Amino acid sequence: MNTELIAKTWDTLRVPHVTLIQGFYVRFFERHPHYRPLFPAQMDHHMRRMVDTMAMVSRLADHNDVIESRLFHVGERHRGYGLAREDLDNFRDVFIEVVEENCQAEWDAECRAAWKEAFDRAVLPLVMRGLGTQSAPSSAGGPE
Repeated sequence: MNTELIAKTWDTLRVPHVTLIQGFYVRFFERHPHYRPLFPAQMDHHMRRMVDTMAMVSRLADHNDVIESRLFHVGERHRGYGLAREDLDNFRDVFIEVVEENCQAEWDAECRAAWKEAFDRAVLPLVMRGLGTQSAPSSAGGPE
């Protein structure tokens, strides 16, 4: 995974991270309104936690053990919502789109591929494992 490129794009956003996450949720709920009832009305605490998690994701190489535990627990906290891989893919796609629109670094297909790979090889499998719907490898690096 190109964690250096992921970190660079995360660190060069033209908006504060919390503003990015707010914009993400606006877009996510516009595009997928059926998810809105799954979230609290007041999302400040939820957004701060997501900023922390995504900051950690942007540095996967430096936090393998920590990120594995954190993402597994994200999945555990979302058990009972009936989420499937398609739901997580929806989250991934909107998130990458919003990062792309707010990235000050030069964005290209390599940036998009790096973020997608991080989600597909590390983030989503670990969350799915926490959901109890799919096993993930013991390392946040994902399967080869």
